[in-house]
Amino acid sequence: MKFEKIHGTGNDFIVTEDRKAFKLTPKQIAKICDRYIGVGADGIIVLKKLSGKRWKWVLFNSDGSRAEMSGNGMRCTALYVLRKKIKIPVIEFSTPAGLKTVEVIKSDEYKGLFRENMGRAFPISMKQFTKKDAKGRIFYRFYVSFLGKKRTASFVSVGNPHCVVIVDKPVFDIHMDEITKFLRNNLHLFPDGVNFEMINIKNNMKIIQRTWERGCGETLSCGTGACAVFLSSYMMGFVKKGCDIVVKGGTLNLSINDDDEIILTGPAEYVFSGEF
Repeated sequence: MKFEKIHGTGNDFIVTEDRKAFKLTPKQIAKICDRYIGVGADGIIVLKKLSGKRWKWVLFNSDGSRAEMSGNGMRCTALYVLRKKIKIPVIEFSTPAGLKTVEVIKSDEYKGLFRENMGRAFPISMKQFTKKDAKGRIFYRFYVSFLGKKRTASFVSVGNPHCVVIVDKPVFDIHMDEITKFLRNNLHLFPDGVNFEMINIKNNMKIIQRTWERGCGETLSCGTGACAVFLSSYMMGFVKKGCDIVVKGGTLNLSINDDDEIILTGPAEYVFSGEF
């Protein structure tokens, strides 16, 4: 099974067009993604060409479960397409979360910068937490106990579910035990699991983000998480219509257009090719 490994701000994926990937068991996927005894990756993305610019897109997390979307993963697959000498300015991906588009800003054979239209975030059914902003857009703002304090949190989906919590302690100083404890204690809120973002709001143009991804654990970056972080912070008035989000693996730029669609801009970089 031939593949290419590509990362977007440290969020790395094995990308393949080999249909045999669908026959892999969760145990086999976990072994392939293992960073000690396998290739090492946050997930496997399987592509199928549908037309000149449209591709079917399926993502398996590193534990073998399926994911609806990945913002970083879409940039990685866009670079994969360009590496096949397919030179098009916009690439479309048909994902479980709907049709998504990726615009090529600049690229060469090994790296590129891409702008993604992530569409609108939509609410998850938690009626007791419903809030609306001045334009009537719905999101979920509530309070959770984390790091010994009651903290503001948002529950929003960008094709997959995210819980965003604002903290005052530097996010990268938080011990991993505190993160897993929070997720265990709040299973009643997230029965299907959740992607968990802890954020420091530095100013109205910059946010620091740390992510624990459902099906992966901690990752260096999460594109859909950055979208959820940006939208919840924007709707609460903490940031402007565009801001930078700093993750362990680099920096992503987020903005919102007049149609309330989230725009994610960031890099992707080729790592190596192989066969397993």
